[in-house]
Amino acid sequence: MAYSSDGTLLAIGGDDQISILDSSSLKPIHEPYPIQSEPVKSLAFTIDGKYLISTGFRAMLLWQVDPTPRIAYQIVKNSSEIVGLAYSPHHNILAVGYGDRTIQLWDAGTSQPLQWLNHNEPISPYNPAFNPNSDFLYTGSNAQVLEWNLETKQRLPIALSGPQDWVTNLSVSKDGNWMAALSQAQDVTLWDLRTNRSTKLSVENIQDRITAMALNPDGKLLAVGRNSGTLQIWDTKTGGLVADVSRHIGPVLSLAYSQDGKMLASGGGDNTVQLWAPGSLSPLSQPLRGHTNWVSALAFENGDKVLISGGFDDHLILWDVSNQQMLGRPLTSQSTRILALATSPDGN
Repeated sequence: MAYSSDGTLLAIGGDDQISILDSSSLKPIHEPYPIQSEPVKSLAFTIDGKYLISTGFRAMLLWQVDPTPRIAYQIVKNSSEIVGLAYSPHHNILAVGYGDRTIQLWDAGTSQPLQWLNHNEPISPYNPAFNPNSDFLYTGSNAQVLEWNLETKQRLPIALSGPQDWVTNLSVSKDGNWMAALSQAQDVTLWDLRTNRSTKLSVENIQDRITAMALNPDGKLLAVGRNSGTLQIWDTKTGGLVADVSRHIGPVLSLAYSQDGKMLASGGGDNTVQLWAPGSLSPLSQPLRGHTNWVSALAFENGDKVLISGGFDDHLILWDVSNQQMLGRPLTSQSTRILALATSPDGN
């Protein structure tokens, strides 16, 4: 799922088609785009909204949105599947990660490849992350995070060290000042990106693995969800545990902070969504019930007035945050599990 940069269009991908909707009315603007080769794994609009980028397991397609939907460009890498995707609206650059542990940069405006990110050892392709306020792209590697200058397309000579194993998840705060990295060893490392100083959080628990994490907008708090259903809040400055609560029955699969940072939403294997006060993890509502399978993706929109949840039941549900009620009926995603959500930059 992806919003255009101006927030007017919403794209939803499925097993055999892509639909583009008017984000206000949620009505399709075209007939669905048919997908003949493979299911859609991720979507992103170019900055001008004229093209939609979709990725499957081994192909990336550039779709012209108007006046008639058509494939404008196709990138196929038969040797390895596409496993990661990140888009920088500021630079109009797409980072595509492949299963053979390589990442390639593409110009999203011209559909032309820019270059491969070369390094003397493989790169973790799963969660490349752009800094919203700088010219840097971050990628995981073996026990370190690599920084790439988007102007020169070159890696900085000094890597960010700290993780104990391969980095599998990266999260950069909205203000661009903080980054969190999760490794296969289940350790979490935090960096102040203004100084590159790191803090190690004592979160390792082999018996209760981390299943989700999210930084709040100013990077001061890190939310961590675990396989047992435990939710934790960590202070990124001190590395200390702020709050700890167990309310989900089953793993915490998704986490999202509101745009203003005053609410935290969690989705779990118990098919519920829950709202929390981030500092204390005091519940702000009763569990929101509407999904019939795991809740795997969450995103706030419309100035934090609406929460969108997606799940393994193929449904998107829009919730009115003020009264915790559904807004209309659940939306279908064309018979595919929903694994990720994205909102427009201004949340509208």
